[in-house]
Amino acid sequence: IERVLALLSKADKHALRPLYLVVDAALLFELGLHHHTDVTVTVDAPREQLVDRIHKRDNLSRSQILQRLQSQWPVEKKIELSDYLIENNGSIEDLRHKTQTLHHWLLNRIAT
Repeated sequence: IERVLALLSKADKHALRPLYLVVDAALLFELGLHHHTDVTVTVDAPREQLVDRIHKRDNLSRSQILQRLQSQWPVEKKIELSDYLIENNGSIEDLRHKTQTLHHWLLNRIAT
C-alpha cells in the first residue's frame, strides 16, 4: 500500500505530471486506495476465463485461485464503485481496442 501511495504522491507533486497514472491493484477497493484516485476502472472477465488466465500466469492450483478470488470483494460491488468497466471476455485485439477506447475516454475527461 505504501508503495502505491508513494507513487501517487510523487506523480501528484511532479512538475511534468503525466496525463494520467495507471495503478494495477486487484485489491484497490478492499485497501481503500480508490480514495486516492480520480477515476477507477474495473476489468472483469468470466470466472472460468479468469481462473484459467491466473493459472497460466501464476501456476496456482484451482483451489488457490478460488481462495484468492474469494478474498476479494464481489466484482458487482467493484463495478458499482467504478467509473469505467472493461469486459475482458474476448481476444487480445478486442482488449486492445477497449483500452484504446478507455484512453480516449480519459483524455476527454481530462480536457473537460
